[in-house]
Amino acid sequence: MKKKLPLSTVRLINLVITMIIIAFCFVASALGDDHFGLTISIAVILLVIDIGFMLIFWRCPYCGKLLQFTGPIEHCGHCGKKLD
Repeated sequence: MKKKLPLSTVRLINLVITMIIIAFCFVASALGDDHFGLTISIAVILLVIDIGFMLIFWRCPYCGKLLQFTGPIEHCGHCGKKLD
C-alpha cells in the first residue's frame, strides 16, 4: 500500500507553493517589462504543479476520494469519516 501524506502536510506544502507564487508575482511587477514574461512563466508553472499536487494528495485517507477545496473540512463528504 502506498504511504500517504498527512493532510496537515499537504496543507503546508500547498501554502508554501502559494506563497512562492505570490512572491514571484510581486517580483514580476517590481522588475518591469525586462523579466516579466519569464517571472510570470515560472509562476504559472508553479501553479500547475500546485494544482497537480493537490489533485493527487488532497484525498480522504479512508476512502481515497478527492476532498472539497473550500472552507474548513472536518469530515469527508463521501464516506463521512472524521479527518485529522
